[in-house]
Amino acid sequence: MVVILDAAVISVRDNPPGYPTYPCDHGPQRFRTSGTAKGHSLGLTIAASQAAVIGARFAFTQAVGEGAEARLVMPQ
Repeated sequence: MVVILDAAVISVRDNPPGYPTYPCDHGPQRFRTSGTAKGHSLGLTIAASQAAVIGARFAFTQAVGEGAEARLVMPQ
């Protein structure tokens, strides 16, 4: 896991395999699981909700072969 702090942006990256495809394609959904991928949607949903409360932007991506990245951009 790599955590990068750059001014008002916090990025967290992990190693492959990263996120399953469904939260990246459709957004996080509480308590959703798919196959053996468990534990992603609730945490991502909470993070996105809390970011909205403070006026921040929350995004997550899956880079092929590079794992997952979650990025929080704080309001200016």
